[in-house]
Amino acid sequence: MKKYQYFLTLFVVSALLLCSSLSFADDSDKNVSEEEVVVTATRTAVPESKAPGKTEVITKEQIEASGATTVAEALADAGVSVSSNGGKAGAANIQLDGSNSNQTLVLINGLPLSAGPDGKSELSFIPTVGIDRIEISHGPLSSLYGSSGLGGVVNIITDLTGESKDRVNVSGGSFNTKSLDLLTQRNNWGLAIGGLMTDGYRTHSETFSNYFMGQYNLFQDTDEYLKLYFQAFNKHGEQPGSLSFLSTTATQADQDMAINLNGLYNFWGGVWEYKIYRQQYDLKYSDPAWNTNSHHQVFSYGIDTAGQYQLKDHELVTGVMIKQDSCESTDFGDHSRSNNALFLQDSWQLADSLKIITGLREDCYSDFSSPLLPKITLVKSITDQITIKAGYGKTFRAPTFEDLYWYDTINYQFGDSNLKPETGNRTDLIAEWKENEQSVTLNFYQANLRDEIDWLYNDTTWATTATNIDKVYINGINFNWKNTWAKIITTRVNYDYIDKKATDSVLGDEQDYNKYGKHQLTLGLDFNNKAWNYGINWRYIRDRDYVSYGKTYNLPDYNILNLDIRYQMYKNLSFSLAVDNSVDKYYQIENGYPMPGRSYTLSTKYTF
Repeated sequence: MKKYQYFLTLFVVSALLLCSSLSFADDSDKNVSEEEVVVTATRTAVPESKAPGKTEVITKEQIEASGATTVAEALADAGVSVSSNGGKAGAANIQLDGSNSNQTLVLINGLPLSAGPDGKSELSFIPTVGIDRIEISHGPLSSLYGSSGLGGVVNIITDLTGESKDRVNVSGGSFNTKSLDLLTQRNNWGLAIGGLMTDGYRTHSETFSNYFMGQYNLFQDTDEYLKLYFQAFNKHGEQPGSLSFLSTTATQADQDMAINLNGLYNFWGGVWEYKIYRQQYDLKYSDPAWNTNSHHQVFSYGIDTAGQYQLKDHELVTGVMIKQDSCESTDFGDHSRSNNALFLQDSWQLADSLKIITGLREDCYSDFSSPLLPKITLVKSITDQITIKAGYGKTFRAPTFEDLYWYDTINYQFGDSNLKPETGNRTDLIAEWKENEQSVTLNFYQANLRDEIDWLYNDTTWATTATNIDKVYINGINFNWKNTWAKIITTRVNYDYIDKKATDSVLGDEQDYNKYGKHQLTLGLDFNNKAWNYGINWRYIRDRDYVSYGKTYNLPDYNILNLDIRYQMYKNLSFSLAVDNSVDKYYQIENGYPMPGRSYTLSTKYTF
């Protein structure tokens, strides 16, 4: 009963906030604010209210105001669930709507972010420098992007070009942390370089990271362009291990490198977008105490092209993807996989207020068969302010190289070459309301997944093995409210209810599978008064369960409060102070890995 009382209380509070905002909103400004245009949900530019599913946008201004220095921090500040082993040395992955991190696809400029042999996108060393916006599209997008689209897609959109300027950002803070970022931006090219050093907050957690990013626009017209992007992210850190298995000798080095050519060209009566890319992820792990020295490399090459055609009331998008992945590992050998795909999407404007978006994709893997992946979404504008959306789509995820072939005799962890791919579906019902500077979004969703891949402990063999779980169900609610008063004060409420359950012959009876919290609440407040900007962000996580060695355990609830202050002294000079976990709470996101206590970061940014 207590759970339902808590659930009801949250909605009552949210309703009161909404009523309050309606009463006290600034009536002097009756102009409807310009609506965000998004591209991720349909691969075409559409207003946010017309995009299928729920889409969130984190702007460059919001990132700068929050003080986030990595993509992981920017997502967490926006209320998105991010798992972390803690600190700068720990890995960080997104957990969207109860989906695992390798069930949510992360893109950079529309292309999949390089991932290690486990298929997870590491976000702890992806800098926010050069990011123009981050789009988060919830729901099944396998019909457009293929594997790993159950939770949704996160698209990190960068732009290092524009008005000529140079910028330097220097910061320092707790745990002897120091960082330097340099940005050079010109009309058709840009470069960014930076690095960070920290002693870490735990024994044996010293970390060093650096990055280099570049962009060159070979040409750019009103409706055509050709852009070259290249990036290299590096991190080398000591690995203290979990509280149960502490280490004073382990280290890990990650390197993510990519180069891609993105173009837009008018051809055959349509607008064609094409992307040609090469990616490499390099991971080295060493622990002399256990005589361990592992090296894994994942290479990806691909072409992704899509054409857009306007035929009366239909907007068609059709495309082809060709991709080759290979992995070289000292632990489980060399393996490769090819994947070719065809996809088609139709956005049909039945009436001024009614649109139907349908999609279909067929993937052909060299080692797995993929089902047809359909999706259909109905978008209905009730009024100029209210939109209703209903959608259904199928999803698919192929096992990763690690799932299939991992072989670790020291820790008794093994992959399974007989694993089945994950298959499933998701249904969404969304209501959106937006007027002036205020918006409310309510999303009900249900996901059903068969053969979800997880690593489970076997009491008989004493081994942890990649295993297909028979059935996983996720029932969830997303609630988002945002309002800005007189362009000075912005308040935000994000609440996620995630009820994830699993049933399997190995796990036994149906049990909770809410590792990252059944209830996730984020409250934010920003105050902008001329040269000063203040930000408060409070996050509360409740009801967490995890499975370890065949048993289900509860993790403690936690809440954290982050504060940010920024002062614009001159047009080109600003100072900022970020206080994370300001009340110095002890908490863990991943079991056995404590997160940092209260920490400070002081930064100065100079543009010339």
